Amino acid sequence: MNISIISTNREKAPDALIPNGPACVAASLREHDHQVQILDLCFTPNIEQAITTHLKSYAPQLVGVSLRNTENNELFYPRSFLKDDKSVVDIVKKHSGAKILLGGAAFTLFPEELLDYLDVPYGLAGDGERAFSLFIQYLEGKEDPTSVPGICYQDKGKVVANPIAKIRDFEGLPFPAYDLLDIQRYLAEGSAMPIEGKRGCDLCCSFCPEGADEEGSRLRPPKLVVDEMEFMAERFGARRFFFSDGLFSFPAEHALAICQEMAERKLNISWEAGINPIGLSREMVQAMKRAGCGILALGIDAASEKMLKSYRKGFDKGDITRAAKLLSEEEIPHAYFILFGGPGGNLETVQETIDFLQGFPQLIFLRAGIRIFKGTELERQAREEGVLAEGHDMLSPAYYLSKELGDDFMERLDSYCEGRENWFTITKMVRQGLLPRLEGNEQQRSWTAWRSESR
Repeated sequence: MNISIISTNREKAPDALIPNGPACVAASLREHDHQVQILDLCFTPNIEQAITTHLKSYAPQLVGVSLRNTENNELFYPRSFLKDDKSVVDIVKKHSGAKILLGGAAFTLFPEELLDYLDVPYGLAGDGERAFSLFIQYLEGKEDPTSVPGICYQDKGKVVANPIAKIRDFEGLPFPAYDLLDIQRYLAEGSAMPIEGKRGCDLCCSFCPEGADEEGSRLRPPKLVVDEMEFMAERFGARRFFFSDGLFSFPAEHALAICQEMAERKLNISWEAGINPIGLSREMVQAMKRAGCGILALGIDAASEKMLKSYRKGFDKGDITRAAKLLSEEEIPHAYFILFGGPGGNLETVQETIDFLQGFPQLIFLRAGIRIFKGTELERQAREEGVLAEGHDMLSPAYYLSKELGDDFMERLDSYCEGRENWFTITKMVRQGLLPRLEGNEQQRSWTAWRSESR
């Protein structure tokens, strides 16, 4: 079967992200003897022209539309991608009779809502490498829809959704088909090559959908992970990687094994990852350094004991202090990411975090407002407190922001950055040109405007 996968992501701030998901699915489809092309819209100036030209020349029988994000999850710098996604789907419908299948990280979060919004009969939630081929067999009458993991479809006006497709054995999967993308363009733009150490998460942060099902992480064998890195370095000349895992450093034994494998092979690469203090030891930090770690994003989210418990982070301020000390002593560059506004947040908890961070020389990013996702503890709290209205469409962004912070909190947050070149809020990044100014209907919100909207 001739299959097209359209990668809809066009967000390039702060970096253009290589579409890993479409490349993984395309590689598996090719192993099942399907003809596959990827139409990547990231650098495309004219979406309609690119899609129509592609559909005319390739004539696919099935079009997979990969949705990476529905929006940027920033309360005070809101950017929605849904209208562009709708345009992509409508153009495909207009110029092709091919069946359309939705997929990607965004679809996995909102399967029923996106099937309805985009008016598409089929979608695939979760890992697509094996499920996509089963879906094709279903279209050919060889499979019952109930046997296809992750399939979502319209039936008599209602959406039927099978349990999310989750791969647990990665050994038989091919490496991503990056040859179907303009990888050199991405590398020239400064993008890092994505690599997966695992999927899922063992932790249960209150606001994060990734660990909300409490099923834990699905680990890729360390040798397989580094085999892929070595292959990508040799095939495409990639010298900079980033682990797309939500949390690279846990389980600690798995992360340590990946680092040891990288160090033994002496790949002459650098890599980046997100970590938190859980499981971080001197042995781990030293192994990261030997393995070529370039920079780490330390997601602590708060330095207030009350808020760390509210967020269900699983560590305390002492753990943060120990992690900061280890990383500094081993001279591994790292940045801190803080999230203000969760349940129980007030000016006292904010000040506790600000005081803790005083004198840190690393980059510190301060955010306010937490996107509420389905199935999370934060959703339960928001509904209990009346933050979410009855029947709220979760596809429409809703944010939790503690009312105890006051109407001038965004201005207060910006004031913390004054005189500190290494501290950033979203508004400071826009002022300094690190992010583009928004135009049209997506203007940057002021704190007062948001308060008015939310009353």
